[in-house]
Amino acid sequence: MALVIKTKTGRLLAVIKVLLAIAPALLLAACLPWQSSDSSLEDYPVRLARVLDVATPAIEPLPDLPNPSTRQTAMAMQAIQLSIADWWLLQECQLNQLLAERNSSLGRLHAPSVRFVYEVQILREMQACRANTAETQQLLTQLIGQKQNQLRLLWQHLWLTEPGLSNVLSATPDRLAGVSEQEQWLRYLIQLQTVLLEGRLDQLEQKLGPFQQKLQRAQGIRALPALWHRLIQANLKLADANRLMEHSGQIPCVNGTASAQARQAKIFFNQYYLAKVQPELAQTRASMSRIYPLLQQLERQWPADFQFRFKALSDAGSPERLTDQLKIHAQLWQRLFKRCGFSPGS
Repeated sequence: MALVIKTKTGRLLAVIKVLLAIAPALLLAACLPWQSSDSSLEDYPVRLARVLDVATPAIEPLPDLPNPSTRQTAMAMQAIQLSIADWWLLQECQLNQLLAERNSSLGRLHAPSVRFVYEVQILREMQACRANTAETQQLLTQLIGQKQNQLRLLWQHLWLTEPGLSNVLSATPDRLAGVSEQEQWLRYLIQLQTVLLEGRLDQLEQKLGPFQQKLQRAQGIRALPALWHRLIQANLKLADANRLMEHSGQIPCVNGTASAQARQAKIFFNQYYLAKVQPELAQTRASMSRIYPLLQQLERQWPADFQFRFKALSDAGSPERLTDQLKIHAQLWQRLFKRCGFSPGS
């Protein structure tokens, strides 16, 4: 029994020695100024200001983004007017049912995505019609040209009116998820756009089979809104952080010997910037590098206002500017560490 008591006592003393050894570090961690919140990048400048003991930077609002107008594309929803004589000439083309569907009260209320599918169907029927008279053939040639232009304009109108498409150019603080699903959706849209521009209506109609279902699901894909928001915030926050780091020279370090404030800054750099901020930035940049080239392919057929919004987002969330900001930020930290005698990797 005495041996057991001695063993337990020895273990207790060992534990006490360990606790006493790490007590200063525990007390320091409890007082560290970045332990009060769970966020990373968005809070980074505020926490950095506390570490540097300088004024907290003002919260900079997100830049205003231009809202695209549908004024130029809305005409694609209008029906082509046919005279009674034209209707009569088209009797041989078996278009009556489709035309009647378009002119019904329900047809006039078609959503743009439904109208797009309808216009593909009627254009296919027009192209398949074999006219018995030159007059009918002339009318068909005219209508096919009008419908082709209308279909391209309607494709542009979809991007402005359907939430599953327009949300690719929105920036909201959503959780970053569904990047692969977003990528698949954009690749599907590229396929639609390609066969549309090449006039392969049979393939377009086939690929449009799951379009409505995919479009509805795409409304819930929030990867791009989250990525745009993160990139814009990253540029703003790192610019703030770089301005704050210009004050790091105020941290006292005499003859290459780190002060308590310098050691606290080094801990903050390791435990917050390297452990949290950098991984978040790396994930954001890697995800956007997969998606951005797909947007560039689709951009070629976007309406002008939508292209302008894409440019505004690309400028505000520029990955190139973010890379430059990161280089500057690393140099500013290295300057502090060198002055305070911290060895690399310490």
